[in-house]
Amino acid sequence: MANRAYLVTLDRPETNVPTWINDDDRRYFDSRWTLPLAWLFFFEPENLVAIDEDHWGTTLRFVANRQEACAYFAQKRGLIEQIVADERTTPLLDFLYQKVLEWPGGELLVIDPHEVWQSGADEIVIYRPLLEAIADPQATADFICQKIASVPYSYVVTEFSDSERFEVHLIGYTYW
Repeated sequence: MANRAYLVTLDRPETNVPTWINDDDRRYFDSRWTLPLAWLFFFEPENLVAIDEDHWGTTLRFVANRQEACAYFAQKRGLIEQIVADERTTPLLDFLYQKVLEWPGGELLVIDPHEVWQSGADEIVIYRPLLEAIADPQATADFICQKIASVPYSYVVTEFSDSERFEVHLIGYTYW
């Protein structure tokens, strides 16, 4: 197991993500052993979906219309910048946002976390409070950090002084 999570555009949320990894036309972000913090700011609580997969059983996916997810990210971006008050944050968020907007194909933006965490439908109750906190217009950066601390494989990236680790935990790895 590669222990990766993926942020990708798809036409159907139940598509088995690892099957397209060698597709030269596919653009995506991935991570190792973490769900990058910025990815979570594309998704609202109702975007958590349990998908029945033949091979994996029931798995959790974050699924949103890509254009709506980008608009939501733009709205919540200031909150990320408060949480991660670091000069490296803004250019990385600009890069992530632009790439997600430009990706070819796929009307849906999807996080598939199943390799990082063998997630199933039950894990929706773990992620929902974090996404609800992000959605709350009154939420503070400190409150969001408390919620992040309760979610497996998510980190407040200011803990990492190493630039590569900082980038990976904020936006993940990119493939172009």
